[in-house]
Amino acid sequence: MLAQGIPTVILTAEQSEERRKQWFNSGIVDYVVQESGYSYECALSVLQHLDINRKYKILVVDDSSTSRKLICRALSPHEFKRICSH
Repeated sequence: MLAQGIPTVILTAEQSEERRKQWFNSGIVDYVVQESGYSYECALSVLQHLDINRKYKILVVDDSSTSRKLICRALSPHEFKRICSH
């Protein structure tokens, strides 16, 4: 799904720090640890925020082009409209 640009939220029992880093480095939006019925509500909330985020534009300005690129890349999975200055 990530390869097609589909925002991805992982619902998992996995709690390994190493695995979490792998997921975020791959471009997932978020992950929710499946501990109870509340976990599904939490995952749904993340998905609802993605829909809301699409309505917002964020202007990213920084003296450092590296910082601008990192910030724009970090915002990308969250579906914000980004304006990244050059």
